[in-house]
Amino acid sequence: MNIRMAELKDLSAMIEIYNQAMSAGQKTADLTPFTTDDRKQWFEGHTPDKHPIIVAEEKEQVVGYLTISEYRCGRNALRY
Repeated sequence: MNIRMAELKDLSAMIEIYNQAMSAGQKTADLTPFTTDDRKQWFEGHTPDKHPIIVAEEKEQVVGYLTISEYRCGRNALRY
């Protein structure tokens, strides 16, 4: 397994992982699946020095990721 900083080319794999976790229920605090376009600005807002995104890959395929983010309003599952 290789652990490294995420690159924009990893975003579509990250979205697949996130949307799968969301569909499993009670995992993400989001209720609507994302597209790559939806998350591009989010990705670009993460910088390695303050809010890194790290991916895990096996056989050159992203199999997981970790991100450090500021709290985000608007997560409908946390509205109460």
